[in-house]
Amino acid sequence: LYEAALTDEKDPEQIYLMTWARTILLSVQAQLKEEFAKNGKGQLFEVLDPYLFNDQVKPPYEQIAGQVDSSAGAVRLLVHRLRKKFRGALEDEIRETVSSPEEVQEELQWLNRVMAESVS
Repeated sequence: LYEAALTDEKDPEQIYLMTWARTILLSVQAQLKEEFAKNGKGQLFEVLDPYLFNDQVKPPYEQIAGQVDSSAGAVRLLVHRLRKKFRGALEDEIRETVSSPEEVQEELQWLNRVMAESVS
């Protein structure tokens, strides 16, 4: 993760914070992937995974619908549920690192700011 940042001209502290934020997101993504696999839905996760992060190319819902033998509307609902599940897992992960429940939302806002800065 740090290797790609070495060519970046950002402040080293900013690079560290962006890498830490990305690590948290990837950890939660891996947890969800494992959970889906345990429930026999590993292939479904692989198909829906590009919809988790904004920096990924996403195929149209109609294309995914053909892969999962469903409708585009059903795929849209599956993506919504996956994102909701991801947010819940992310909140749980953050809850482990803060001292009070009130800090969870602050940390989520911070995480959003750091990730927004990383793509700009």
